[in-house]
Amino acid sequence: MKIISAILIFLAGLGAGVALQANRRAPAPPGPTVDLSVNDGGIYRVRKVVDGDTIVLENGLHIRYNGINAPERGHFVSDRAPLADEATARNIALVEGKQVRVKLAASPLDMHGRVCARIFLVPENPAASNEAEIEASAVLLREGLARAMGLGIAREDYGKFKAIEAQARAEKAGIWGLEEKLRADDGKPYCSAEKVPSIICAAVDRPSASA
Repeated sequence: MKIISAILIFLAGLGAGVALQANRRAPAPPGPTVDLSVNDGGIYRVRKVVDGDTIVLENGLHIRYNGINAPERGHFVSDRAPLADEATARNIALVEGKQVRVKLAASPLDMHGRVCARIFLVPENPAASNEAEIEASAVLLREGLARAMGLGIAREDYGKFKAIEAQARAEKAGIWGLEEKLRADDGKPYCSAEKVPSIICAAVDRPSASA
């Protein structure tokens, strides 16, 4: 009887050891992952437009247009700026659901942790099309739906943006055609609320030192 009991105890211990060893070897099932990577010069499809200067790529990554600032529509201000909805609608027409080329800024992250890049609209079938890629920011600047911003952009590129902005100013396009009373008190038409953080609405007219 003692011998049988000893054998049963031994077998029970052996089974527990085997089970423990199996538990150690079995890897935990992988949890959900999100790929938010983006390659400089890579082509991606735009899932959604957030506003006049921000989009969401197909992988969920938010991209802030580098070198421009569109009228704010509530993310940093309590009230929408004049033409904020128009800038958003134009951006939707330009890129939402379409393929774009992402050219990352020299310093890809801004002060808010957003990825900054220049966005170029790519023809759906480049091999069968002679169309050149169109930069979304240039279109928004030309139509007076954004203002050039020199933070984090190369001096040469900033100069091109300022030239486009100057043409829009001369033609009183978009924000440049608004009556003075519709602009912010400090004369910066891409701001709206009276109490706006100065870091957001400060005039950033100096280009980056990057070449």
